[in-house]
Amino acid sequence: MPKEKAIDKLQDDQVVALSNFIHDQGRGWKAALDTAWTKGRYPAGVDAPALQRLRNGAGPSVVMKLRPAVVHEAAIAVLAAREQTDVKLNSVVAGE
Repeated sequence: MPKEKAIDKLQDDQVVALSNFIHDQGRGWKAALDTAWTKGRYPAGVDAPALQRLRNGAGPSVVMKLRPAVVHEAAIAVLAAREQTDVKLNSVVAGE
């Protein structure tokens, strides 16, 4: 059985929130996230509840193993899946 990847321990909303946080914070994202978690204060426009659940669930040790490229790739997959679901739901509502 393949070893579970760190990214697989995150919920979809946490992946997207973390990807956005990494994008906004740049190279210092790990330090910025650690500070936000420690102080309980997040930058404006951040999905703080998802990031807080990430801290309380998977934990900082899992997050610190992640590379930005892996997080961004996972977020793209989550958003693409959501878009496909939205299209299917719209088709059902429209009676197609």
